[in-house]
Amino acid sequence: YGELLPELLSDQELPMYNRAAQGQYPLGSVFKVITFSAGLESGLYEPQTPYDCQYHFTEVSGREMNDWTWDHCQSRVQRGLFCNTTDSQPSGLLTLSEGLMRSCNPYFWHIGLDLFNSNRAADVSDMARAFGLGQATGINAIAEATGSVPVPAQPVEMTNLAIGQGNLLVTPLQAARFVAAIGNGGTLYKPQLIEKIQPVDGAATNTFKPEAAGTLPLRSDNLAAIQQAMQMVIDNPRGTAHYRLLGLNFKMAGKTGTAQSGSGLPHAWFI
Repeated sequence: YGELLPELLSDQELPMYNRAAQGQYPLGSVFKVITFSAGLESGLYEPQTPYDCQYHFTEVSGREMNDWTWDHCQSRVQRGLFCNTTDSQPSGLLTLSEGLMRSCNPYFWHIGLDLFNSNRAADVSDMARAFGLGQATGINAIAEATGSVPVPAQPVEMTNLAIGQGNLLVTPLQAARFVAAIGNGGTLYKPQLIEKIQPVDGAATNTFKPEAAGTLPLRSDNLAAIQQAMQMVIDNPRGTAHYRLLGLNFKMAGKTGTAQSGSGLPHAWFI
């Protein structure tokens, strides 16, 4: 062990680093669940609110921003192929729920910009903090990072945050925690490592009960809309995770994400 320990500690891949609790990463399109929530709770949007999702977003003055379908199309063109697949064509007219299902960047840029222009620039940031981001989860006996949740001061910062980019940083543990809250009906719990302590023979000597730490600030109908949209991500043939999860014999809901890392390959997320 004396010979291996220095080698282990100096390994640049950091095998001893607890990425689940200490790794801080941009959340990418998984964050659209939070933007979706902020849009619904603002009263400016409903699950059926329509938006035409095309390749390009030009609502920010002097900028043209591209949907992921445009990037997919350009990738096919570079390989000598046509942009004739579902993922290389614009998503078109979508409801808000379908926007989450398709992970339409322009729709969520639009929501962020709309909130910003309505003097509600902090709505998305406040919702993120209510989902437990930007703070420790309270898990015991493990060092953890808090991440960061910026409050946008400019339209471009707002659009970045709306799709989980910019200066937003999240730990995987925080993401697991808030998606569990969506699934359980809205209760944000302190994560637990140990359920009970029990000898091989005999009853448990200690049992640790779940400890609620907060509630997602969502009306019951809005929470149901989020749950349904996340099921569409899996169930609907146009959902971004549909073909990756075909054949499962149980009901599932989720959200995909691709987050630009700022250096090299992006981070892939799935909650």
